Amino acid sequence: MLLNMLKKIRPMSTRLHAWKNNLSLSTIITLGALLLFALATLAEVYFISTTERNHALAELQTRLDTRSSFKAVELQQTIENLRSDVLFLSSTPPVQGIIRATFNHGIDPLEHNELAVWKNRFSKILAAFINANPDYYQVRYIGVADGGRELVRADYLEGFAQATAQNSLQKKGSRDYFLATLKLKPGQIYLSEINLNREHGQVEKPHRRTLRAVTPIYTPDGKLFGMVAINMNVGPMLDKLAEGMRESISAYLLNQQGDYLAHPDAEHTFGFDLGRRSRWQDDITGTQTVESKTPGTSVPLQTSFLSGEPIYVIARELHFDPQQPRRFVTLIYAVSDTVISQQIAHTRKLAIASALGVAAIISLLLFLYVRRAFVPLQQLTKAAYEAGEGRYNTSL
Repeated sequence: MLLNMLKKIRPMSTRLHAWKNNLSLSTIITLGALLLFALATLAEVYFISTTERNHALAELQTRLDTRSSFKAVELQQTIENLRSDVLFLSSTPPVQGIIRATFNHGIDPLEHNELAVWKNRFSKILAAFINANPDYYQVRYIGVADGGRELVRADYLEGFAQATAQNSLQKKGSRDYFLATLKLKPGQIYLSEINLNREHGQVEKPHRRTLRAVTPIYTPDGKLFGMVAINMNVGPMLDKLAEGMRESISAYLLNQQGDYLAHPDAEHTFGFDLGRRSRWQDDITGTQTVESKTPGTSVPLQTSFLSGEPIYVIARELHFDPQQPRRFVTLIYAVSDTVISQQIAHTRKLAIASALGVAAIISLLLFLYVRRAFVPLQQLTKAAYEAGEGRYNTSL
């Protein structure tokens, strides 16, 4: 078998040697120069591609960092407005008027209004307040007595706010926000998790993404009487996280456990409320631990993998609850590596096309120059062959 292989190799090497001998020196030099130029072109294309990628990533980081900083400030301001509004409503006259009338057989001893009058007046204030702030779809005054029954409530329904009938008021004593507010001091505010609103213990349909602010109401002698609660529809705010951005940029908002509150595919959101939990850390690999960042502080671009595909991520924590400083949500903007590759592909193609064009011109000029330069040598070689064959009349 080895002999057969040698027999096959020997003719091939002979042909290769003959082919090399048939090549003129000028051709060999031209081919060598072209090989070096090709290697230089490949290095140039690699350098240009790398430079363009780094430039694209630097531009991406600036854009996403600016966007995340702006949205973090916007989210913070929205939540701060919610906190201020619940404190404002808790300080309106009907709140204490209802307390005084409740403890005086239904008549306010200070302003001589009946309990029903104070409730009616407060319901009108709440309705007007909701109409002026359409993202607030429900405001309630809840008593601690009778299982946390609502005393006054106004809802935003079918385009305008209206007071809720007394026979439709609910007991909220078992809800997490009610129990948490029982432990607060005057002037403190409880901010709920962002979740889906529930009515009568069931998730409301269509789903309403909700953030609640609740503050306790105390009697003049320091006893807890009730609480004022605002339900805010944060859906429009979450939907605007990607507003004005390129379609290739995906926006996410996570709660402290990593559950999706905002996702390009709505089916992934609020799984913890719907029995199909979906979390960032279950979908992603490679993201570094996100450090706390205040708005305006630069956040580094990170590399992660989503379903095995590399992506570039900027993640910013937003600590939104002064009552619990360690609470936060995480705002994330992500771009696929494929988008970056497509962005620099045009530049790479131009670099390759220009390099090939230059190579073609240089090759032609080099070939003509070398060929002309070697004409005397070719003539001398021809004369030497003829002299070797006995013809000595060749001119040198």
